[in-house]
Amino acid sequence: MKRCLAGMAALLLVLAAGCRRTPSPDGSESEGLPSASSDVTLPWEPSPDPETVPTSSPTPTTPEPTRSSPPSSAPTASSPPTTAVPTEPPRAETVRLTFKEGDSLTKIFQKLEDGGVTTVAKLMEASDTLDLSEFPLAAAMPQDSRRCFRLEGYLFPDTYEFYIGERPDRVLRRMLQNTEKRITSAIRQEAASAGRSVDEILIIASVIQREGSKTSEMPKIAGILYNRLRDGMRLQMDSTTDFLQKQIEPYLPGGAARFAPSYDTYRIDGLPAGPICSPGLAATRAALAPADVDYLYFCNDAEANYYYAVTYEEHLANIEKAGLRSPDGTGVS
Repeated sequence: MKRCLAGMAALLLVLAAGCRRTPSPDGSESEGLPSASSDVTLPWEPSPDPETVPTSSPTPTTPEPTRSSPPSSAPTASSPPTTAVPTEPPRAETVRLTFKEGDSLTKIFQKLEDGGVTTVAKLMEASDTLDLSEFPLAAAMPQDSRRCFRLEGYLFPDTYEFYIGERPDRVLRRMLQNTEKRITSAIRQEAASAGRSVDEILIIASVIQREGSKTSEMPKIAGILYNRLRDGMRLQMDSTTDFLQKQIEPYLPGGAARFAPSYDTYRIDGLPAGPICSPGLAATRAALAPADVDYLYFCNDAEANYYYAVTYEEHLANIEKAGLRSPDGTGVS
């Protein structure tokens, strides 16, 4: 009996020991049996959260690299290896320039220089040496030493975007490519059907462009040009003398006198040796489809009102109406 009571007492002691409170990880006590995870949780040191690192914490300093010895990207013993983050290369600066119908080559080049694209001198050199074999329109122009500027009339007036400091040959190629696109195959076919080369059409269109401030008047001006050519009359267009004095002389001193036998339509028969500006499509269409008129003369006043005449006497009367003076009695416009 005593043995039995002793055994029961021992069993009660064992059960009491198994039901005692166990400490929790935070030092408090929890009721009941130990949790299944309490024996697998290992101590760990959390890595510092960059968001919580005090801004006043000192950071290791490294020597400032010199230009001749850039800092190495290899990890050192005091700093963990870092992964270089690729940076986007800086974008090249560009500029948008608009060239108007009637702008001359020198005016276009000056705008490019003023816009920081390249210089007039570099463009002049490139225009004289550029290989035109990839541009059929420009390649077909006559190799005429009487022309002043090789690409005059072949840089289509439009809005372009260029890089600042762009190579001049690339600038010219971009503009010539646009000319090839804008002077369509239909325009080229119309010129051939009229018995004229595209170059001749561009010459006539350039004169129309400079003489006609209104698009609506361009077909009539074209008709007058063709009538005078048909009748063997000199064109006598002020725009050609302006080209010599305002577009050639400032860039080629003495050039006005040198090229007068090529462009001054008061002195020469027929067309100028080459275009005198970059004509737009309206002037080009007028050169292809002139108005059927009998006029041989025209002039315009300060308000862009145009006066047309068949005879020279009528023309003199129109000059008075327009408030103009004919310097030598032979002026047409």
